[in-house]
Amino acid sequence: MGNHELYNFNREEAKTLIPNIFPWYRRLQLVPGWRFLILDAYDLNVIEKGGGPAVEEGIAYISEHNPNDLRAPRGTIDMSAGLSGLQKRFVPMGGGIKPEQLQWLREELEDAAASGDRAVVLTHLPVRPEATVAPALLWNYDDILQVFRDFAGVVPLVLAGHYHEGGYAWDPESLTHHVTLPSPLNAPEDKPTAHGLVELWDDKIVIRGHGIVPSRDLSLVPPCKL
Repeated sequence: MGNHELYNFNREEAKTLIPNIFPWYRRLQLVPGWRFLILDAYDLNVIEKGGGPAVEEGIAYISEHNPNDLRAPRGTIDMSAGLSGLQKRFVPMGGGIKPEQLQWLREELEDAAASGDRAVVLTHLPVRPEATVAPALLWNYDDILQVFRDFAGVVPLVLAGHYHEGGYAWDPESLTHHVTLPSPLNAPEDKPTAHGLVELWDDKIVIRGHGIVPSRDLSLVPPCKL
């Protein structure tokens, strides 16, 4: 789930019209030893079409960090006015993760560690500041990073989007590569190529990029013993 889905659909419409988008956060186990955890980065938000309880909860959440009129029509005011540094993440096009999803993530990583699995995490919003810019960062990114660090080595890769230029950062505390993929909108019209193949090996992850997606050879560190 990303911001453009929520600009155009409410959750019920998205569930009906967009294949495989539901459950909003979930686990896929496609091969032994690896699980894929899909996060709902807009569990908390202020932009869902039609509003509703989730939007009201989102407004209450970021009102504590953003002094601007969060109910103003999109594009009518500067929603980042008065914010600086990482506080600029508290803007309407962002989102956050509720405690229930955070607990689900913790339980998944605990189970993965006990099973000897590794996990690749997929999220629309980046969760590592150095892999993006502040306005494109998950509101409560620090909560997610702490869960990863509590299970160091279990999450070797996070794939994110949202920040159109793309980015990369390494977290030595969680032993995680954070890769933000560039937007297909940045691909030239004469060669609109922006995709890649991810290879999972015992000792490395290889991203074979095509078009504007850079290739990467990412080494893996064995998970820490719990």
